[in-house]
Amino acid sequence: MKPLVGVMCAALAVCEGPPLVVGDLPDAGHGGGTGGGAAVLCAGGCSSGGTCISTSTNTTAACGFDGGLCVDCSSSVLHASLVSCSTGTCDYFACETGWSNCDDDRSNGCERNVSACFDVLVPDQLGPTHVQSDGVDIYWRVEDGTIRKVARTGGPHTDIAVTTGAFQLDGNNLYLITDTTISVMPKTGGTPMPVLTTSPAFESIITDGVSWFWVTRTPDNQMQIKAAPISGGAESLLVGGVQKQIRHLTAIDGDLLFVVELDILKVPKAGGVVSRVASVPPNPASYFDNAVVLMRDRVYWGRTTKLGQHGPVPAVAAVFTMQYGESTPTRLADLTYAPARIVVDGAFIFVEGVRDFTTSGFSAVLRVPISGGRVDILASGQSPRMWLTPVADTLYWAEWRFIGPHIGDIRKTSKNP
Repeated sequence: MKPLVGVMCAALAVCEGPPLVVGDLPDAGHGGGTGGGAAVLCAGGCSSGGTCISTSTNTTAACGFDGGLCVDCSSSVLHASLVSCSTGTCDYFACETGWSNCDDDRSNGCERNVSACFDVLVPDQLGPTHVQSDGVDIYWRVEDGTIRKVARTGGPHTDIAVTTGAFQLDGNNLYLITDTTISVMPKTGGTPMPVLTTSPAFESIITDGVSWFWVTRTPDNQMQIKAAPISGGAESLLVGGVQKQIRHLTAIDGDLLFVVELDILKVPKAGGVVSRVASVPPNPASYFDNAVVLMRDRVYWGRTTKLGQHGPVPAVAAVFTMQYGESTPTRLADLTYAPARIVVDGAFIFVEGVRDFTTSGFSAVLRVPISGGRVDILASGQSPRMWLTPVADTLYWAEWRFIGPHIGDIRKTSKNP
C-alpha cells in the first residue's frame, strides 16, 4: 500500500491547481503517487529530510516506499492503539472504543466515529431489492416477489404484499407495478385494486402523488412520456417521437425533467413545449448513465473512464455537477470506485461505488460533500446492488452477502462520521 497521497501532495506541493472540469480523466487519478507527477526521491524506500530510508528499516516516524516521502504513522494512523510500520506501510493493533475502520485502509487507522461501520436491520433476506421508505418504515422486495416492511428503528418485519414487478409508496398507499398495470392497496395490507392498465409496457414510472408519469416505447421503437391521474383514468401523451432512450424521468414542481443522451430536457406536467435546460459535454471514454440526479436548478452525475472487470481493481472516476444554463461542469471529487448510483440528500452526495459489477464484497458506500472535497467511505466490502435510501440521519441499503444464492441483509449506517 502506498503512502497517503494527501501527505505527499502537501509536502511536495505538486497537487495544487485550479478545479478540474469534465474531460478525459487521467489514467492514474489526480495528483500524488508515481503516476500523478510526484518526484521519485528514493528508490527502494522513502525520503525523510533528504535521507533515503529503506523499507526494511522503516520506523513509525518514517514509514513508506516506492520513492515517495516518508509518513509519520503516529499522525496518519488515527484513533488506534499500538501503531506500527510494516514493510513500508502504517498499521495498528486495534481501534479505539467508539471508532471503526470503515474504508478498509489500515494505513489511516480508524476514521469513523461509530462503533460499527453498519448495523444489520433485517438479516438473511433472499435477493433484497427496491429499498424505499415513507419516513417511518423501510420497505423492500425479496426474490419471490414478497414486499416486506420493518420499522426503521428495527424490530420484526411484516409481509404485506406479493408482486411480480416493482412498487412505489404514496401517503397511505402501496402501489404494485407490473409491465402494464398498476394496483393500489393500503400500506397496512389488504387486497390490491387495479387503477391503471396500459400498453405498451412501462419502461420507467414515477408519481408526484397526483399523477403517474411513465416512459414507454412504441412498436416502431420511438420513446414516449405519458401521464394519467393517480387514481386511474384517461392517459395523455406529453412527449412523443423520441428516437433515443429516455432516462431519469423526474417530477419537480410543475415540470418533468429527463435525459436523452447528453441533453437534459424539460416539459410541463400538463403538457406543452419540450425545452433543453442543459447539455453535458461529451467524453467519449466514459458514460453518462445510471449515476445521475436531476434537481430543480442543477444536475449531479458520476463518470467512469476505467474499471476492472474482475476483482478489486480501482476505477478512475469522478463526481460532477453543473447548473442549468452553464456549459462547464465542476468536478466535485475523484473516486477509486465506479459510481453505479448516486443520491443527493442535504449536505452530501451518497454514492454506490463499485469495483466489480459481478462480485460481492468489492463495492462501498461513499459520501461526498455537496460542494465537493474529501471522499469518505462509510462502509466498504458491500455488494453492487444497494438501493441507497437516506432517511433523517441514517442511510439504509440492501446487501447481497452471497451472489450465488442471493442471500443478504437490509443494513443501515449513520450519515455522519
